[in-house]
Amino acid sequence: MQRSHQTALALGTALLVAAVLLQVLIGAGDTTRFGSAWGALWAGPSSGHPMTTFVWEIRMPRAFAGALVGMILGAVGAAFQPTFRNALAEPYLLGVSGGAAAGGTAALAAGLGTTVMLAASWAGAVLAMVAVFALAREAGRFRVERMLLAGVLVGTVLASITTLIVLMSGGDTNRVLRWLLGSLSPMPWWQVAVLAAVALPGCAWLWRSAGTMNAMTVNESAARSLGVPVENWLRRLLAVSSLMVATTVSFAGLIGFVGLLAPHIARRWAGVDARNALPLSAAIGGVLLVTADLIAQRLVFAVELPVGAITALAGALVLGAVLRPPGAVNAGRRTQRTPPA
Repeated sequence: MQRSHQTALALGTALLVAAVLLQVLIGAGDTTRFGSAWGALWAGPSSGHPMTTFVWEIRMPRAFAGALVGMILGAVGAAFQPTFRNALAEPYLLGVSGGAAAGGTAALAAGLGTTVMLAASWAGAVLAMVAVFALAREAGRFRVERMLLAGVLVGTVLASITTLIVLMSGGDTNRVLRWLLGSLSPMPWWQVAVLAAVALPGCAWLWRSAGTMNAMTVNESAARSLGVPVENWLRRLLAVSSLMVATTVSFAGLIGFVGLLAPHIARRWAGVDARNALPLSAAIGGVLLVTADLIAQRLVFAVELPVGAITALAGALVLGAVLRPPGAVNAGRRTQRTPPA
């Protein structure tokens, strides 16, 4: 039985708060000091507690960053899937992440700082967005099918450019590769502030546009008949989504499957209406990424795995379970019990 969307959103929000709290209490560092971490959390950031630095300067910003990045990926995925009428649509579909990755990789390979890398990632995302728009335009209009093809083309070219930059850099590629595979460490508070400044208004705009996304699930003509300025709205959607995704790539690298999986779970819980599924998808995206980051820290002793690898491995298994028809198991059991004719 499908849950009401209010109940589902409340459950998703509660799970996100619990995941963030768990990351703060048993995240990076010594997990045997759970009680001490709890004490430092309640004592405050200026208490002088022995665990203050761990809790307030390492674990907490990392937990909030994971939640914000996951929210962005979940919300953008939930916006793209109905808009492009494609169940496989995800935040990296239109090649914008490839532009951000290429720009950030070039900055890292050149030994430049985080601020320059952020600017380079945004610049790469903007150039990729311009290229997608140029290729997707046909007879003065944008068609969803052409945007998808343009995104695949631009993304493939930019992935090749990123690979060439890594191979030709001539220096230590570990930092670049670790960033490309996804990592939330280190994560200072100023980066969390930037993520929040992009994620919160961006997710709010997507939520306000959910009615348009519902109209786009039929086709562009149906949306136009309802008074939707399709071309202008697609420009705004891609611009907002590009800014959001470029910011996540700049700070956390490429993290797959979160933006693909979260919308499917949200629709199972809250229905297909984007007005209900999109905010829930954002909350589920945060839960998935924070949980995956915690697993990445603890799966192998004394080794922190790339969080993107964890989301890819776990996401494929969970997505397979989510997409399996509800009656498949029972049908299989009934078939096994049926005697041969």
